[in-house]
Amino acid sequence: MKKHWSNKIPILVYHRIVPMPLSKSAHGIWVKVQSFKQQMELLSSKGFQTVSLDRLIDAFNGINQLPKKSIILTFDDGYKDNYLYAFPILKEHNFTATIFLVSGYIGGTNEWDKTSQEGHIKLLSTDEIKEMAEYGISFGVHTITHPHLPQLNEKKAFQEIVKPKEEIEKILGQEVISFCYPYGEYNDNIKNMVIDAGYKCACACDTNAIDDIFELRRIQVFPKTNLFGFWKKTQKWYLSYNDFKKNRVEKQICHEGINKILIVRFSSIGDIILTTPILKALKEKYPEAKLFYVTKKEYIKLVELFPCVDYIFCLDSNNKIEGLFKLIKKINLEKIDLLIDLHYSLRSIILYYFSFAKYKLHYSKYRFIRFLRIFFKWRLLSKDIHVIDYYFKPLERLGINSNNREPELRINKDTQERIKEYLKISGVTNNDLIIGICPGAKWETKRWPINKFVELGDKLISRLNAKVILIGDLNDLLIGEKIEYLMMNKPINLIGKTSLSELVALVKWCNIIITNDSSPLHVASSLKVPSISIFGPTTLDFGFGPYGEGHIVLEKDLSCRPCSSHGSKKCPDQTFKCMKLITSDEVLQAVKKILNRNG
Repeated sequence: MKKHWSNKIPILVYHRIVPMPLSKSAHGIWVKVQSFKQQMELLSSKGFQTVSLDRLIDAFNGINQLPKKSIILTFDDGYKDNYLYAFPILKEHNFTATIFLVSGYIGGTNEWDKTSQEGHIKLLSTDEIKEMAEYGISFGVHTITHPHLPQLNEKKAFQEIVKPKEEIEKILGQEVISFCYPYGEYNDNIKNMVIDAGYKCACACDTNAIDDIFELRRIQVFPKTNLFGFWKKTQKWYLSYNDFKKNRVEKQICHEGINKILIVRFSSIGDIILTTPILKALKEKYPEAKLFYVTKKEYIKLVELFPCVDYIFCLDSNNKIEGLFKLIKKINLEKIDLLIDLHYSLRSIILYYFSFAKYKLHYSKYRFIRFLRIFFKWRLLSKDIHVIDYYFKPLERLGINSNNREPELRINKDTQERIKEYLKISGVTNNDLIIGICPGAKWETKRWPINKFVELGDKLISRLNAKVILIGDLNDLLIGEKIEYLMMNKPINLIGKTSLSELVALVKWCNIIITNDSSPLHVASSLKVPSISIFGPTTLDFGFGPYGEGHIVLEKDLSCRPCSSHGSKKCPDQTFKCMKLITSDEVLQAVKKILNRNG
């Protein structure tokens, strides 16, 4: 047997397999059915063979050899959805797995989680266990009640380890050889109890053990694990790579010395708004630290709406490279402790490398993977992973993994009162249905056609008696004038008539926002205003969809999409089908759906 054999065979761990994303999950230990299906298809296409823990132990003892591309799949807790959704997919690929059962709740629900949002989930029944075992699924022990074993007295802990082995062996009619530590918690005493109880191996999670069959290292698959990330987890070098990253950071970063933090994001409106969850998480981790933010001059007023920022550095784009180095010099005078680059463009990279900050982190744009998506249509990123999640990735190196990732903007009272007065003068009251239409976008291919907005605006006014407000900045003036001129029922056109902070306040006043894939979409999500967004050349797997609940995305499934990561001046196919095929009636139906849902 080769040295460090356990590091060479990936052992993946799943919990729940669910048909739809869980918005309220206490632990975040679920994977969507579609994602699981794609992951198993990837394993199959790459020639992986699943093996059981029994075969792993036999190989360890020199009884047999494992296939070259072996992988072990494990499922903790024994949820019923393992039978309903995972089992059929496993059978489709002739794969096996090991499921660790909590014997005291077989056929019941996860009582150990009853006080959390994850409680009252059905578990496998005895009949389902027998059916899966007959196919070839293995079963192991996850105690009787899923306790924190190190917190129990010795007698109680031993009962939790020994008794379920007998119970599950009775159900299966065969020996059970594997154990799994609940919550991944154990110590030498607990491990010795597992050995004394007659198990042949035990699974842990994050452990530094090498070649210890009672501390088998496993790799967690999370809701946000994209296909590329999953592929990495299946590679023999993954654990060593993960250890290297973890050890490098632990040696570098002294958390007590972080008093000044700089966030770098130069543009644009939507991207800047999406950095706000990072600011909140950093403030929670380092409550005494001063938060600095560097952005372009035109976005200063936007960053002033962020609750956590103490000071804003301004980049004047007109000053070009000289202005950038003057800015770097000014930043270096502040003696920044931690720099986090959430832009990773040429300018920000120059700042990153010439900064004197003690610690530096940056996020990855996955440029090559996006290139493959655009030019070869290979979908390696999941549409369930938002750019906010990518922003959080480098923060994991600081021990930050916040579940509160919703963007947030703060509007001052004076601005709110000014907008209220604007609307009052325009004949809008609190009882009106106010629908904001944002027809602009930086790139032409991301703009829904003007005639479609005209049709929609007239229908909203005539059929729903809505007050339609056109919203946008000075760049959208011409579009707004055309829409206003062509509409039979005249809208309230405020495009170019508000400052950036007033535009944000105006969005807050709306019941619904209808927008292209552009910044108002992220303004709406940060204010928890329901939105309907129209996606054409871009797709959700780039990570820039609306964040949170209550939003609807309209798009067409076309083989030519996506054709760019940010939009372009002209449609490459000269058809513009992705936008033209979305009708005003579809948008109207989406409006009605939101209104019905919100009562």
